[in-house]
Amino acid sequence: MIFSIVRTAFVSLRRDRAALALSFILPISFFSIFAVIFGGNHNSTPKVSLIVVDQDKSQASRQLLQALAHDGSLNVRTKAPSKTKGGEPADYTAATAESAVKAGDVSVALIVPKGFGEHPVSFGPSDEGSSIELLNDASDAIAPQVVAGLLQKAAMTAMPLVMAQQGMNY
Repeated sequence: MIFSIVRTAFVSLRRDRAALALSFILPISFFSIFAVIFGGNHNSTPKVSLIVVDQDKSQASRQLLQALAHDGSLNVRTKAPSKTKGGEPADYTAATAESAVKAGDVSVALIVPKGFGEHPVSFGPSDEGSSIELLNDASDAIAPQVVAGLLQKAAMTAMPLVMAQQGMNY
């Protein structure tokens, strides 16, 4: 039954050469056009710009920030652009990072407080751990979630001995 329908359609197309040509050329051209339009964006995921303020300057904070800097999804900045031409860029402070987030220059700022190196992580209810502060722009709801997840990943991979020690202490 189906074979006879296909055969009848082919016989009628054979008589009309223009319809036969269009039945093969038109689908190929449509697929080619859509492939060109949608196939060009291979790496369309934008990087999240992140300002990092390291107030602790300890080994643990350096390890954490180095792991964040090596992540391909983040564009980590520690120095503010210089306002004078040819001037040396200064490190971000908590105030300058907060003003950059409020101005909309970046979506997220990370502030590592003093004392982070002594207690970089804490499990369970504890007052010993120093908490990292994430400042975020309310207009971008996804960037803080991305940074929070990558921060957890960086803490687990960059400081395995510290994580194990704190876990055993808990």
